[in-house]
Amino acid sequence: MEISKEEMMEIYKQVIIENTKEKEHKKEIEGIVKEGVNPSCGDELKIFVKMNEDNTIIEELSFTGRGCAISEASANIMSEILKGKTKEEAKKVITTFFDMIKLNETNDEKLMEILGDAYAFKNIAYMPSRVKCAFLSWKTLEKILEEWLTTINSVEKTLNGLMELKTKAQELLDTCTSFSSQFNQVEERV
Repeated sequence: MEISKEEMMEIYKQVIIENTKEKEHKKEIEGIVKEGVNPSCGDELKIFVKMNEDNTIIEELSFTGRGCAISEASANIMSEILKGKTKEEAKKVITTFFDMIKLNETNDEKLMEILGDAYAFKNIAYMPSRVKCAFLSWKTLEKILEEWLTTINSVEKTLNGLMELKTKAQELLDTCTSFSSQFNQVEERV
């Protein structure tokens, strides 16, 4: 299903207008926070991510700050389409979004299926000065997920080290208990 550039521009305009007016995801929430800045135009957005109890699913996503219509609409759409996704699913969507705008992925059906409303940003590739605006929230979320994964891996490594230490301590305790028992038996004989 091929969409003409004119049709894409009309879709793009409608989606930008709707998502710039939409304020559902423009709020602070509890969770991980990271600020993203686009020095080219002065956009400054904070991205908020709340994970579920198991830290496996994005329970809620939001943003605050000030930015142009493109960066705010992009952040709003991102917040909507990534809500309820696992970290791996979110990374796939983020990569697909970047690939679409860099023209590395051009299969319209695949893009629409994966990106939903974010597909409207496809022609931003032809407006180089606006690419950073569209990318700002997505790049910021990508950094959050990378940092979060690094932190989780570090915590898991620490926990594994503690579990090994606990096992060695138990082995040492067992050895001491056995030695103590043997010492008591020898002492009783003497």
